[in-house]
Order: sequence, then C-alpha cells, then structure tokens
Amino acid sequence: MLESAYLANIRLKNVSTDVLSTAYEPLLINLLSESARTIGAGIAVPAEKSGCLPVQEVFRLAVTSFKVHDWNLFGGNAGA
Repeated sequence: MLESAYLANIRLKNVSTDVLSTAYEPLLINLLSESARTIGAGIAVPAEKSGCLPVQEVFRLAVTSFKVHDWNLFGGNAGA
C-alpha cells in the first residue's frame, strides 16, 4: 500500500516518557493488501475528496490539542 504518513513524538518530560502519534492515508491500495478485501484495490479516494476533514488537518488538531487528563497513569503524582 502506498500512503501518506504523519508522525509526531510528544515528549512528556515530567514522567520521562514519550507518546507516539501516527496517522496515514492510503494513496494506492495493492490488490494483495488486506484493505483491498474491504474497500477495493487501486487508487484511494482522499478523505478530503470524500467530504471528510483532510487527514493532515485531523492529525494537526490531534497533536496540537493533546492533553494528559490523568497524570496518575504514569504513577504517583507525576506531572501534576
């Protein structure tokens, strides 16, 4: 499958860990791909042309609005 990929690594210094966020939008789906069984092989229709928010915009919104709501997930009172 040929695709556009978006990747962001968000460093959470307070708890010494990272959050890796990824998104992809297929450009071409190979006939042998498992996705081809569900949506068909060939040139994929971009989300934007399907009436949906473009993947890059969804990804930008996800990364820029990222927030930890419960720092206790990382043990103790980390990052509070």
